[in-house]
Amino acid sequence: MSVDVKHFVLTPDGDIREFSAEDAARVASGQSALPEFADSRLRYLQIALDQSKGDEIRVQTGIACLQFDEDGHFSGAAAPDGEEEQVDSFEYDACIQWALRGTGSSELVYH
Repeated sequence: MSVDVKHFVLTPDGDIREFSAEDAARVASGQSALPEFADSRLRYLQIALDQSKGDEIRVQTGIACLQFDEDGHFSGAAAPDGEEEQVDSFEYDACIQWALRGTGSSELVYH
């Protein structure tokens, strides 16, 4: 089975930042801090690309809000709370299209 998981953080100033699986694991485990996100709550989008069915690519997503303490260490995750913490359709599509780069797919992708 070929599943590739992508991790995106959506910042308050409108940036989308991708983290490798290794970097995301270090942040989640507390091994790495992100001082630029100290004392903040950020929107997060996880995208899993399943390419185990030949030419078909299945896309699964998960959305959460990540909380960081005063030093920028990850302190927890929760469901988005309120309209301002939702991921809008442009951000959602942009992250999915970015995650699909390099898959070699030139066909129409439904997600």
